[in-house]
Amino acid sequence: QPQAEQPQEEPQEEQTTSEEPSQEPIGDLDSMMDSAKILLYEDMVNRPATRRYVKDALDNMGLDYKDDGSAKGWLKSDLLSSTWDLVILALEVRSNVSGEYFTYVNQALDAGSAVILEIWYMDRISRGELSKTLSRCGVEFEANYVNKTGTLNDYINWPLPGKSDHPIFNDPNSNIRFTNVAVYWFGDLGDFMKLSGKKVDAELLMGTIATEKNSHGTLAVCNGGKFIIQTHSSHDFAMEEIVPLWENMITYALKSFFMSSQ
Repeated sequence: QPQAEQPQEEPQEEQTTSEEPSQEPIGDLDSMMDSAKILLYEDMVNRPATRRYVKDALDNMGLDYKDDGSAKGWLKSDLLSSTWDLVILALEVRSNVSGEYFTYVNQALDAGSAVILEIWYMDRISRGELSKTLSRCGVEFEANYVNKTGTLNDYINWPLPGKSDHPIFNDPNSNIRFTNVAVYWFGDLGDFMKLSGKKVDAELLMGTIATEKNSHGTLAVCNGGKFIIQTHSSHDFAMEEIVPLWENMITYALKSFFMSSQ
C-alpha cells in the first residue's frame, strides 16, 4: 500500500452538447494512428516503482511517441519547435506544471493538435493561464475533489446520465468500471469541473454524482473531440480499468484529429 501523500503547496499563479466525431469511415484509421506524431509528458516517471499507465496504454496500442518523461525543458522545446497530432500531459505526481506551459497547450490547440490533459491541481492555478485553456473548452473549475469521508466512496466515479454509450467508454475497450478503485493518493484526489455555459461544445462524461449532468465532473471532452480533460488521478483506479480508458481516450482524440484534418 503506498504511503499517504500530502500535496505540497505551490505558487498560485452558455452551455451546449458536444457533437461527437462522425463514426463514418475516415480511411485507414489504423495506418493513420500508426503514423501519428505523439508527444508524451508523464510525470509518474518520477516514481520508478510505479507503472506509467499512459506509457502502458501507448505501448499496448503499438503507437510511436516522443517520451519527454518529466523533463520540463524537453516539453517546452518540443511544444515550441514542432506541431503534434496528439499532445498528452499526464500531470499526476504531486508537483506541477503551470504558467507558461498552458500557453503552449493553447498554442497546440490553436495549431489543430489534439490534447489530453490529466490534472489534479486546478484549485491552485485556475485563475492563471489554465483559465484560458478551460474557457476555450467551456468548462471551469468547480471545487477541490478531496478524500472527505476516508472511505472508498470518495474515489468512485460514474459515467454521467446519457454518457455510458460514449466512444470514450466503449472504443476499443468496453465494460470499464470506475468503481474498481486502487486508493493510491490520499487527501487531494483531484478537482471537479462544471460546464461554464459558454456556447462551445463542452461535454462532461464522468463524475462522482451519477445523476448530475453539469457539475462534479472529472472527465470532459470538447473542441470537436480533440481536447480531453481528466481531473481524477489515474492511479486511484485499478490498472485493468484505467489503462483501457487511456487507450480509449487516445483512440478518440486521434480519430477526432484525423477527421478534422480531412
